[in-house]
Amino acid sequence: MQNNKVRNFCSIAIFCFVALFFAQNLHAGDNQGGIKQFQQKFAINNLNGVIILVGLSSDAKEIQKLFNITIDEVKRVYGLLDASDRNSEVSKVNSSAGDIKGVKVSWQVLEAFKTAYKLSEWTDGVFDIVANGNNYRSISFDDKSSMVALRKDNARVSFDHLIEGLLADYIVTMIKAANMENVLVKVGNVFRGTGQSINGTWKVEVQEYFATDVQHVLKLSIIDSGLSAISVTDPKYVNLLNHRTGQNTRPDCKGAVIIMNEAALAEGVAYAAFA
Repeated sequence: MQNNKVRNFCSIAIFCFVALFFAQNLHAGDNQGGIKQFQQKFAINNLNGVIILVGLSSDAKEIQKLFNITIDEVKRVYGLLDASDRNSEVSKVNSSAGDIKGVKVSWQVLEAFKTAYKLSEWTDGVFDIVANGNNYRSISFDDKSSMVALRKDNARVSFDHLIEGLLADYIVTMIKAANMENVLVKVGNVFRGTGQSINGTWKVEVQEYFATDVQHVLKLSIIDSGLSAISVTDPKYVNLLNHRTGQNTRPDCKGAVIIMNEAALAEGVAYAAFA
């Protein structure tokens, strides 16, 4: 990976870990000046998440409406990206593989493809959303027409190893569009934060486990950045495909944490570091 492609790294840590959790108090609580920390949990299929934001106590009803609108929208976008749903936009792209004209997609899906392509370039193909013996170079897209095509007949794409970061980034984008600057989002084991909590910088803790009686805690701050943590205890990371070699790999380490300026980038690079 070239130096100019890794300058956005804030830090990389490889570690053995058992659990990942928020260091912040996850329950909304009043603070001085009528400022309150609000929390909303949500679930999308097998993904669990939480949104925490800081706002005025007097805005509680409006903030709840914002939570509801945001969660409904992120569920909709998840449906567009879900390759297992034959009606999703990603499934339509897969079905049109080999047709160089491609399929018109929403801007959210187009941006997801562009992010995935960027990650594949950064990692020299170790991270890749394309399977069936093909690689990211079979993807073509056009910003002006919002078209995406797979040039190889049997190429198939899946965002399974990028979806958590994509959704976390999208949630933060929506919350900030509502002029709420202090928010922390967790989707699966991916975080994205901006601004700060009522107690200062957003913080998360990663528990490291090295022996039955030895436990360490890695404390990390999230300052306008995204964080991804992966572990061999997660079934989807037990056997990873190194797309560059075409071989399944079982990592020697037990987990990885990547912090970057966006959650999706952190998740993709974490996959590459792990594979």
